[in-house]
Amino acid sequence: MTTPGYLDTSERGLRFMKDTDFIELANRVSAEASRREYLRDCKAEVDARIDAYEKSVSHEAKNIKDLQQGAMVGPGERIIVDGKTYKNVARAWLNPFKAGPVNFAAGWEEQQGGVA
Repeated sequence: MTTPGYLDTSERGLRFMKDTDFIELANRVSAEASRREYLRDCKAEVDARIDAYEKSVSHEAKNIKDLQQGAMVGPGERIIVDGKTYKNVARAWLNPFKAGPVNFAAGWEEQQGGVA
């Protein structure tokens, strides 16, 4: 007796599965494999773009006092807060007023000697 809606996908179950059920299962598995591959490719592309962005940004720090409230600081960019220089290491664009070094310490690395 099988559970309604359950397909036995064991080796034995696949051998005895009706062709229509097998084809439907194969199509769903193929679609899911394609979706997962797409997501892996997206992540790799985003990582490559972030790496390129970090390499191309200025190493000159921006004073937080000179930024507007909605400002975003990209990966690798630096800001000065209370005389200390911080680098965005979050690999994301951060609003330094909402996710700055004070309230999102994991996203920022204090820089020693000004530039790193």
